[in-house]
Amino acid sequence: MGIDSTGNLYELPVKQSSGGSKWVKLAAPRYPGVAIKALAVRTAKEVYAIYQGSYCANQLHRWNGTSWANINNCFDEIDVTTDGALYAINHAGLYYSTNPTGATPTFTFFGPGWLHFAGVNNNLAYASTKPVAFKNYIALVNISANTSTTVTGLPSGAVPASFKVTSDNKLWIKSIAGSYGTLYVYDLNDPAAVWVNLSGQSYTAVFGNLSSDLFAINSTGTPFHYLTTRLMATETVTGYYDCTGMPNNQCPQGSLHTATATVGFPSSPTVSNQVAGAPASYLNVSATGIANMCDPIFGDPFLYNCQVATGTGGVVTCPMMGTLFAANDEGSGPSWSTETETASTKFLNTGLHAGGGCVPNMFGEVCSWNVAPTCSNTSNPDYRFPGGPPPDAWIRDYDFEAWDSKAECLRLNFNGLHTPWMCQNLIVFTIGTSDTTPSNSCTYNP
Repeated sequence: MGIDSTGNLYELPVKQSSGGSKWVKLAAPRYPGVAIKALAVRTAKEVYAIYQGSYCANQLHRWNGTSWANINNCFDEIDVTTDGALYAINHAGLYYSTNPTGATPTFTFFGPGWLHFAGVNNNLAYASTKPVAFKNYIALVNISANTSTTVTGLPSGAVPASFKVTSDNKLWIKSIAGSYGTLYVYDLNDPAAVWVNLSGQSYTAVFGNLSSDLFAINSTGTPFHYLTTRLMATETVTGYYDCTGMPNNQCPQGSLHTATATVGFPSSPTVSNQVAGAPASYLNVSATGIANMCDPIFGDPFLYNCQVATGTGGVVTCPMMGTLFAANDEGSGPSWSTETETASTKFLNTGLHAGGGCVPNMFGEVCSWNVAPTCSNTSNPDYRFPGGPPPDAWIRDYDFEAWDSKAECLRLNFNGLHTPWMCQNLIVFTIGTSDTTPSNSCTYNP
């Protein structure tokens, strides 16, 4: 999702055909010509935007798929989590709402002293402190326990402008331009993690819920997609190679045959490997190149940067006979396609998620529950988890024994092979039930 300079709201769907993805306009601006200060997206029918104004004139609006509505004011930053919690910050401190889609959302004050933040779920957020003794720290904030725990310091030389945490448990910092780099990532899954500088552009915004769909906007308004899925090509030279034409078709004693495999993509490093052996030996050598400037998810795989580069091929040489074998594979491209489906599964409630984040209302308590798939036809359905592998496998709802659920799924097919299904939970099609028997309707495509 994105908003252009005039305030129009757009969606960028996953590419379905050659030519790459195209931005699709969803809504006209709430206030034409008024700058957007912050944007947070949960779904195409749940978008939050702060319109720029003077202090306490920053208006927070929500898009519900049909219209915009003003739900609060006075905030400077916002973030919405996949389970529907909305976090906000201003000069006073950090706020959160567990009912942001309600007619009158309630915002609860967590506490002062926070500068930037990124929401994880309805109970947890990462936030940076305001400078203390000229240092900033990043802490994990627990809403229900009303605690904060220091996680790490900031990357050296960085002056954060905003945070983002993706559901694969990676923390992203956009630093202001000119502070030794503008985009950093920290892998929260790694106990020995260090900040990695991904600079190369001066970015003005970073958004997305997964590393695979993370986007950044540079200073000229051009969107960049962070590549976690890239095309690869492997060149292999293998076989026996004789000296046909020499006396008795034999090579001179002591001569060696050299097999070379070379592969690369435009704007990406070329990889070349060699192996040498006696004329009677079996030669086998491979090289694998990676396309660093080709986007197979949102881009066009038939563009120049997605085709193997000039010089890709294999060759076998002999010092006496010269070239024994040569193959030129430059310009070839992958045979690939995208495949989509709506997948079904059933999740069993395995207990309260860490912290729970339970909130009472007139119908009972809404909490976060750990879940596991319960399918009878296979132990590995296409749609295994509502958010990601544990500990991200949980559902926000009332206390049901199980849930029947659907997801929109995508996978890529390359030369007869395919990636695993990547599925996004459809919240409105997740239905609680007391029936815990394994489901026979789980979608499974080996």
